[in-house]
Amino acid sequence: MVHHYNYRPYWRSGTALRYYDAYLSGSGTVILNRGATAYFTIYLNADSGFRGNVSLCAIGLPANQVLPGTGFSPQSISVQANNVWYLSTLRVNTNSSTPRGTFKVRVDGRSGSRTMSTTVYLTIL
Repeated sequence: MVHHYNYRPYWRSGTALRYYDAYLSGSGTVILNRGATAYFTIYLNADSGFRGNVSLCAIGLPANQVLPGTGFSPQSISVQANNVWYLSTLRVNTNSSTPRGTFKVRVDGRSGSRTMSTTVYLTIL
């Protein structure tokens, strides 16, 4: 069987074979001083019938610190319609002990057994 380059998971409805998916993307790189707060916009778009709740988590924060106030708003995105951009804001708080450097932070969105990911970068001066 030959698949299109953009092949995705699918589900069957009657005799029709339907593709479905959801995509995450992030807002790039934030550069800040220790003690400041970084904000990333996380975008989610779905197509072809995907519906459901997508829970968000961040992996790879500096020194694996999760300081008070760090998190997503909203923490979970409820996909109700296709071809609509849903947004969540990832807030990352730092303090004087947050290590300096550039950190690759993977943002995962999970819905059932499906996981989608995007990467954002945090540079602490």
